[in-house]
Amino acid sequence: MAVELITPGAALVEASGSWPRRSAPTVIWIATVIAQRALLLLAVLTLVFAAVDFLPGNAARAALGRDATPEQIAAYEHALGLDRPLAVRYVDWLGGLLTGDLGTTVRGIPIGEVVSTKMPNTLLLGGLALVVTALVTVAGGAVWRCDPAGSLRGCCRRRRR
Repeated sequence: MAVELITPGAALVEASGSWPRRSAPTVIWIATVIAQRALLLLAVLTLVFAAVDFLPGNAARAALGRDATPEQIAAYEHALGLDRPLAVRYVDWLGGLLTGDLGTTVRGIPIGEVVSTKMPNTLLLGGLALVVTALVTVAGGAVWRCDPAGSLRGCCRRRRR
């Protein structure tokens, strides 16, 4: 006796001979949403880059200290690329982001190294927050559902005066 496995969508495959295709409006909608999110990401990256550039102070002066001479500051700015126009630095920075090169800090430490040392603790904290949120939400929903007297429902209603 043979056992026949039935998979979801098997009736659709048997009836039409192939899996159903997505409709064109759905694909267009998904492409539109992805394009909007990409443009939003580009806008946020642009605003962050510009905001950091327009902050008061000088990164080279902050890194070298108060006793640095103007020549030392100019040489350090040149080494960091801060003497180039803003648009050129922005395009170089975006190109670096696309290739995974996040650059270096003012102190000369690669940003990828800084991020990678902090990432495990960040992921641990985010994961624990997610687990606690899920547990509290499920427990709260269970208590809310199992409350036969409805005494909890009164605490969330708006009272009219």
